[in-house]
Amino acid sequence: MVLPSEMIEEILVRIPAGYVWDIRRVCKSWDALIVNPQFATKHLERNTQESSSILLIAFCQRLIRKSLSLFRLNHHPHTLALIDAEASHELNFFENPNFPDCFKELVVAGSFNGIVCVSSFCKSISRFLALWNPAINHWKPIPLLPPGKKDDEYFSVGLAFDSLTNDYRIIRLVSVVTDDYPQPSSRIEIYSVNQHSWLFASSAPIPFFTTQPNCSVIVNGVPYWSRNYLEYVDHANNRFQTNVIATVDPHTGLYTQISYPQIATNENTTVHPFNFMDSLAVLIYSPGQPKMFHVYTLDRGVDWIHLHTSAPTILQNTNMCILRCFQDAGGKIIVVGWNFDDRKRSFLYDLQTDCLCHSIGMDAFRPRWDETYYHVETLVCLDGMEPIKRVDSNNNEHGGLSVVMLQQSNQPPNFRFILMHLPIFSE
Repeated sequence: MVLPSEMIEEILVRIPAGYVWDIRRVCKSWDALIVNPQFATKHLERNTQESSSILLIAFCQRLIRKSLSLFRLNHHPHTLALIDAEASHELNFFENPNFPDCFKELVVAGSFNGIVCVSSFCKSISRFLALWNPAINHWKPIPLLPPGKKDDEYFSVGLAFDSLTNDYRIIRLVSVVTDDYPQPSSRIEIYSVNQHSWLFASSAPIPFFTTQPNCSVIVNGVPYWSRNYLEYVDHANNRFQTNVIATVDPHTGLYTQISYPQIATNENTTVHPFNFMDSLAVLIYSPGQPKMFHVYTLDRGVDWIHLHTSAPTILQNTNMCILRCFQDAGGKIIVVGWNFDDRKRSFLYDLQTDCLCHSIGMDAFRPRWDETYYHVETLVCLDGMEPIKRVDSNNNEHGGLSVVMLQQSNQPPNFRFILMHLPIFSE
């Protein structure tokens, strides 16, 4: 019995991106269907909601190796992974010769529609920038602009998507400190995938400064930067305080500054932007007694609307640091933090139910929560992307990333922990 082509397409569109990409080799007709951009778009639309509970997190073990991992969230209770803390030693990952020490200098700067942006931030190695789809193992290195002539430059990268032109873009804020202009400022640089070139969106400096290498959150393809603590700059011992959220329109390149809700006027409060129901939201944390969490969402990009206020009773006697906030697939607001009471370990906190869950075993991987983004596995292949070739210790090339899957026997079938080791690329 031969299935109609329409039925085959409906079956394939329901298969996760990584698997459907592998089975395209079954026959030529399947291959032609799967590599078709229209099929990739349909697959993305079909699987976006089902994949909304996936987080992309960067890890760094002993400051010598970094990995990118996908976590699916459990709902009862909320947790990321119940793996043994010793599991990291069984992976034989940290001695892998394919991943030199400079890999720790790569930063995850965003994920949108399955496309991941990675960049380097350390001045001790060559600057690097690339767009990567880990599901299909394709990447696109981005040509870099010549280095500036300023004394000190800090590059902060955000992945963006211009829906009006269907164009993936990279937005860089280049923060500069010089003797001539010691005030906090940055210039904007935008790379267009469709045009294969850098666009200069702003020649005049914008009143925003950051030493952070990546944007804070991406909402509907728009990156946002937020830092509300003092940032130390070596040059001239300057320090700057930013009490706003900065964003750049992917289409026009216009810079916009969004003030915090009025409740965030105390310098001891921290503000964490996150994506809530495809709108920009902020979690405002007051560390006093009692500890308070406030959640606001931005209405039509103009006014802040109060959503929720809670006094976390379970955390009142906890010495903690809030790191991240996100909305899970069920619409609940989850807070990520560190607990310093007994030992430094991360936890997940359900804001609505006042429920705390320690992420057992994950701290062994040294999670970089400031490099955490929602991730959807897709078949999207940008113009100019090429397959990644991995070279092992014997200089043999292999297509694909090395993948380790850990399946817990006491977890539901859809629970999985995936380590995807990103190869090293050079200019």
